[in-house]
Amino acid sequence: MSQARIAVIGAGVVGATAALVLARNGHAVDLYSDRTARQLRDDVPATGTAVLFGHSRDVDHTLVEELYPDAPLSTGMNTRLNTGAPGSLEQVLAFDPDFTYTAAGIDVRLRAYDRIRLFEQAGGAFHVATVTPDDLDAIAAAHDLTLVSTGKGGLAGLFPVDESRTVYRAPQRELLAAAFTGLGHGDDVFTARGTGAGKHNVFNLHTDQGEIWIGPYWHKDAGASWSVLGFAKPDGAWVERFDSVTDAQSALDVVVGIYRDYFPDDLPDIEKLRVIEQDPKSWLRGAVTPTVRRASATPAAGIRSPRSATPRSPSIRSPDRARRPD
Repeated sequence: MSQARIAVIGAGVVGATAALVLARNGHAVDLYSDRTARQLRDDVPATGTAVLFGHSRDVDHTLVEELYPDAPLSTGMNTRLNTGAPGSLEQVLAFDPDFTYTAAGIDVRLRAYDRIRLFEQAGGAFHVATVTPDDLDAIAAAHDLTLVSTGKGGLAGLFPVDESRTVYRAPQRELLAAAFTGLGHGDDVFTARGTGAGKHNVFNLHTDQGEIWIGPYWHKDAGASWSVLGFAKPDGAWVERFDSVTDAQSALDVVVGIYRDYFPDDLPDIEKLRVIEQDPKSWLRGAVTPTVRRASATPAAGIRSPRSATPRSPSIRSPDRARRPD
């Protein structure tokens, strides 16, 4: 196979993984990021998918070797659905299936950082620069293939929305995400949910307010820890609580308050959670409209190949099949 010169724009997990695999296969790869690897690790909150389940985890390990052998694993999903107001709650549904596989939640900032380092060790070139649409024209002209992986910001607008697969026009949930330490991962965790519940993700739903999930996590600084994801319905009471979050401690206070008021069976364990002091970026709140974009695009400006005077359209693609939040 002939070796190509490839550019990857965006050094999150997807971009860094694509660049690393291509470099390890002998291609000349330029990876572009608007932040240094250390800034991507320490100066931004964790975003994106942290948990890989079963087959997706296996596929990831075919691309990059296991780097976190000590990360806690989950083997099931302990789920309960409640309804009613605080003080008069009723349980509607409960189930606790085992997976037929394992799942692991790894801090995406750590995954990206480690893959950038491996990419450089494989001979790839890492460039810290903000790439504009005009820059993209020049980069695409100098490469055989250009991959864009910049999430909802940056160059995502170059990729047309796939209207046939984009259902929503507004966010369906307000989000609160945070990581905490202080709670172990043994058999003495979440015992109100049954034997071995600490090996399972714990997922609570409320008919009127939204959903909140907690699962084992490997944090970039604290190691074995827990990740919490809260999803507030736009017209529910949780939205105001989420809006009050300004730092990691207030995020923890809101999480504890939701469990106290809506899922009190889990409160004894939730109250053991503690802020990860060395990571002030351990939390995030916001809202996302689920959007599917097409996987390829052509810049508006014409470019010329560096090897000929014949105008051509660059090959610009998204390595994650254009599934990116808007």
